[in-house]
Amino acid sequence: NLLARAGRFDEAVPLFESSLTGLERQNGPEAPELAECLQNLADAYQSVGRYEDSLRTNWRLVRIGEKILGRVHPDMVSMLLKIAETNEMMGKTEDALHIVESAIATAKQCMQADNPLAVRLIERHTYLVNLMRNQGAMRSQYDDPSMYQDQRAANTGVEPTSNANQAPAANRQDAVSAPEIGPPSEPQVHKQVLKQVQQ
Repeated sequence: NLLARAGRFDEAVPLFESSLTGLERQNGPEAPELAECLQNLADAYQSVGRYEDSLRTNWRLVRIGEKILGRVHPDMVSMLLKIAETNEMMGKTEDALHIVESAIATAKQCMQADNPLAVRLIERHTYLVNLMRNQGAMRSQYDDPSMYQDQRAANTGVEPTSNANQAPAANRQDAVSAPEIGPPSEPQVHKQVLKQVQQ
């Protein structure tokens, strides 16, 4: 950890790997005791440009985190955002966007809109949507990345007032209704997130 704090990540990686091996041998591959070491190792991998290894390690951390915290928790949102940022570094813009959207769906259930992490999510979502549009890629499933809608609208089913400059939803082919606040009947996560968590 001291090596990582000093920015000597090339030296820190083998130490974290060795520590992880020992913890796995002692506690098993999915034990909560592995969480801190996995986080340190994932960060070190990313710092030395080993992005695939960082992703693989962070997805392991997500699986363990779900067992400890459940799926709806601010720390789970933070993990997904970190994974999205790694995908972005690898040029996987669409994957990054889908994961950010999954993180938004979770964040809506466990934090306020002015939470710094929520603000980061919306900023990252807006950036990725604009990046994909500039690249001519498909539009995001969210036209409006608004993190939260009016609670009364969520409870009554009344749609919030649309922007005056925005065409009515009925006239837009890509219009998607905003998800309601509150626990969903099924986890609101993108299929890629489910696939990675279940591996």
